[in-house]
Amino acid sequence: MARKSKKIDFVNVNDLGQQTVAAPDPVKSACYKVGLYARLSEETEANRERATIETQMELLRKFVAENDDMVVFKEYADISYSGTNFERPGFEEMIKDMRSGLLNCIVVKDLSRLGRNYVETGNYIERVFPFFDVRFIAVTDGYDSNKSGEELLMPLKNMVNEMYVKDLSKKMKSAHRAYWKNGEYSSGSVPYGYVNVDRHLQPDDNVRENVQEIFRLFLQGSSLKEIARQLSKKTVNPAAYKRMRYGHEIPEGMNTEWNSVTVRSILTNHVYVGASVHNKRDRVNGKIVNVPKEEWIIIEDTHEALIGREDFDRIQKQLAENVSDFHSTHGKNGFNHSQFNLVGEKIVCADCGKVMGFRTEGTRHVNKFYRCKT
Repeated sequence: MARKSKKIDFVNVNDLGQQTVAAPDPVKSACYKVGLYARLSEETEANRERATIETQMELLRKFVAENDDMVVFKEYADISYSGTNFERPGFEEMIKDMRSGLLNCIVVKDLSRLGRNYVETGNYIERVFPFFDVRFIAVTDGYDSNKSGEELLMPLKNMVNEMYVKDLSKKMKSAHRAYWKNGEYSSGSVPYGYVNVDRHLQPDDNVRENVQEIFRLFLQGSSLKEIARQLSKKTVNPAAYKRMRYGHEIPEGMNTEWNSVTVRSILTNHVYVGASVHNKRDRVNGKIVNVPKEEWIIIEDTHEALIGREDFDRIQKQLAENVSDFHSTHGKNGFNHSQFNLVGEKIVCADCGKVMGFRTEGTRHVNKFYRCKT
């Protein structure tokens, strides 16, 4: 059997002359598709100037660039969202992509960016991420779920983060209560009919007459719906007016008409008799809940009233009687009109083209008719 000679290919450097041979580019063999997540609790002017979210992202991008086994899949961010609440659009989108298998590594600046709730944060790090085989890294905290020996450090830092936010919350509540005692309007959306000047409410001369008209019409016997119709003919609703007052354009398709719910909220708001009402809502376990009326903090005579106290009390009494009458004739769960509505949504208004609403009137709902909702 003849031997096969081994052929060795080589290049004589002297034969190349001036020709250069480019070295192959190093290929980054990435086994981790990374989701970068940044969060900012509150967007203030100072934060915007410092570009806090962008600063976090730059840190995370640099970290990924320094690791040959990583490549950025997508960047996620939440602005003006508390770390105690995990219902954040950016975070939820990242979790959705994780569940779909689009990423297998999550990188944040520190543990507090993921969340400040000890139980929820620990649940994601210790259970959810491992279940989906997702690596989790907190850069400045030096935490990496792929490294052993750090599982004892992570719970401690989560507890510190939660203690921090609880302590901050207590300090903020104390500060707000101090403002309240001085009659200052420290937070929250400014009520329709007023403007906030140096933490004090002052009547908004552009719309104060609209507020007074609402109270006057109701005292004259107009229904909430009728008041809403009259206001819609002459002005936009509070949400649209707020955008106009701050110099923003009204988005196309935005509803600018008044409705009975908005009218009722104005009729029942103590702010229009010169009183400030606080502590109507509170945050419990990261969620906003309504506080019982007996726990509200009402401070009288903090600003100029737009309606008299006597008229305001008469209106509250009338509204309560209206609710009582409705329950006595319709039942506590409301009256089911659908049992008489045999044609469903096939009757439309000849003017606007919208589906007409089915209504009943009279004792035992003898009178039945269709009416345009607009």
